Amino acid sequence: MMGGVRLFLLLLVFVARVDGGTITVTKAMDWGEGSLRQAILDAEDGDTIGFDPGSLELTGSFAAVDQPFESLGTFVVEVDEVNDRVTLSFDVTGTASFADFQRLWFTDEQIANGDAEPEADFDRDGTGTFLEWIYGRNPIEADAQPGGVVVELTPGGDLELTFPRARDLPAAVQVAVQSSVNGGNWPVVPGTDYAELAGVPIAGRPEVELVTIRITNAALLADAERLFRLEFRVP
Repeated sequence: MMGGVRLFLLLLVFVARVDGGTITVTKAMDWGEGSLRQAILDAEDGDTIGFDPGSLELTGSFAAVDQPFESLGTFVVEVDEVNDRVTLSFDVTGTASFADFQRLWFTDEQIANGDAEPEADFDRDGTGTFLEWIYGRNPIEADAQPGGVVVELTPGGDLELTFPRARDLPAAVQVAVQSSVNGGNWPVVPGTDYAELAGVPIAGRPEVELVTIRITNAALLADAERLFRLEFRVP
């Protein structure tokens, strides 16, 4: 379906916390209990993440690579075999395709089983994989907040649609505004009838920004009832 997606709104080699605020990585897999990913998710301010030399060997094939995190952004793991350590290099300015997103978060088996399909909701939080990608969210862990599109009427009488958007989406990703008076026919609103405002950073989430689309054509708001929705497209 990725020829034009259109959707609407391991190596087993456990994370153990020990006294002194230290979390020890004991497996080389790229996700789950004992992994570097889980250690980072569990870590609190001031904690230290260590690696258990008795359980795994740090090599250039260490599994946790190119992993996205909601609060940290996307990082690449660089393994220093000489000094037996791992360095995380962060990058929140690159671009990641939907296929990249699927491979980052899901195993080959999960992808083959359809768990990463655009409309699949693996974590059962009400948001499919494709929209998790658009919103810059974790598709394998249910989000505490829905985080979809928020609709507000400004004091000036304009209608605003605000939603989170991952900053590393490819430029080819498009968002179209659609409107309907009966919910049956959804024509695209011309670009001259709305404006996309500059993205606003989200505190603690450098990889995501809040995007607002403001409907500027007063005629569209003159009806007693009118529906709006956003359609995200990958040509």
